[in-house]
Amino acid sequence: MKDRAKKPVKHTVLALCIGLVGVFATTSCDKGERLRVDELIESIVSQDTCNLEGTKWVLIEKEINGIKEMWQEDHVYPITLTFFTDTTFKGRHDANRYEGKYKVLGGNILLNFTFMTDVFTGYWYESYMGKIIKINRITLTDSTMQLSDNDSFIFNFISRKKFENDYFELEEWYNY
Repeated sequence: MKDRAKKPVKHTVLALCIGLVGVFATTSCDKGERLRVDELIESIVSQDTCNLEGTKWVLIEKEINGIKEMWQEDHVYPITLTFFTDTTFKGRHDANRYEGKYKVLGGNILLNFTFMTDVFTGYWYESYMGKIIKINRITLTDSTMQLSDNDSFIFNFISRKKFENDYFELEEWYNY
């Protein structure tokens, strides 16, 4: 009797694993490539399918409640976001700085802010900071990153290297 009771559980677990392979075989962080099953299992175990370590980003567009706004060169100081190898992040806009810890779980991201300044520098930064603390989704390619909350806002970033090629080199004090 005990063996019969275990079989439905085994079948349920097997079905769940097959379902996970179907659901997670393509994630928003896999850079457009399909994951092999062994990579999928490894990513589920490690819970990290987006490698943000050492990446540097510049906010180029934001969409809040369906209204898009592009970064413009007359903003002078762009908003940056850098992810470090020790799961910390730092960002900057003009005299403002922010930092904290991050965790990526599949296509989900969690930012835990530990420091943030609030020197008024205009609507572009203020609206960004008001929303960035609420992000929970990430989509990543080689030169773009999108952060969102699934509903009311989307932040589109380009790599710092692409930004500097397309616009201008960031000042030295933008060292992260």
